[in-house]
Amino acid sequence: MEEYRVLLVQPKDISRIWVGVKPLIDTALGTIQNNDTREYLISEDFKGWLEAALAQLFIVVKDNEIKLITITELNTYPRDMLLQYLMISGKELKHCYKKLAAEVEAFARREKCTRMTVTARKGMMKYLPEWEEVKDKHSINLIKDL
Repeated sequence: MEEYRVLLVQPKDISRIWVGVKPLIDTALGTIQNNDTREYLISEDFKGWLEAALAQLFIVVKDNEIKLITITELNTYPRDMLLQYLMISGKELKHCYKKLAAEVEAFARREKCTRMTVTARKGMMKYLPEWEEVKDKHSINLIKDL
């Protein structure tokens, strides 16, 4: 049985693997409650950002199957460069989150980021024990200085 591999997908290769990525994005987007008039985001929005290199796609592959994806975005602030996790979706997170987190963090360091952030459900805290919680009464916001 193959090991988990984490790959940063280049913008030119997004369309080649889109059939395996789109359902995972749709699953994650299905957790967002939209208003009645329009959808907040659709998978094609992410495809456009990924192809234009405005966001980054990391995939976790095992046995020739995409098990998990994460989409990140780099943001420049006056004193910081920040990597923000936009989405994590898939299966087998508990088996490969350390490897995925290490690859994303290495990418962030190469890009000269000084922090990483994620807004997620509280259950993500068990996967990110070294992250600091930003207190907010409505959601969980985590941040990690690099």
